[in-house]
Amino acid sequence: MHIFNLLRDLVPETPSGDSPRLPAYTTLLLAHSLRSIFYPSNFIYPLTARFLLQRPELDAGDVPMLYGMLYSASDDWKKERLWIVRFLSDGMIGNDEWQVLKRRHTWDLLASFSNVRGKTRD
Repeated sequence: MHIFNLLRDLVPETPSGDSPRLPAYTTLLLAHSLRSIFYPSNFIYPLTARFLLQRPELDAGDVPMLYGMLYSASDDWKKERLWIVRFLSDGMIGNDEWQVLKRRHTWDLLASFSNVRGKTRD
């Protein structure tokens, strides 16, 4: 229910009844969260559940879980980093998403990982 409440709160009421397009990263996160409820053994379930339960509302103009997944210190850090890179790729569908990634300096963050090629945490 919490996921649907977050989604409902994201959609502003308009007099004409037409709803604006929701940001791709927010919708994608809610879709992954909803799916993980039915597969709680998936590694993403506790991460998305914790992220959503820590906030009374979602910031639709942000990339959810970006820093937490890129700089994770958990044992599954490789899975988490790969997941967020795929998440970024899946959500990149238009100019609005490009602007969000640019504002958050996402490209610089991803480029910094390629610069430390021989210095992994294996």
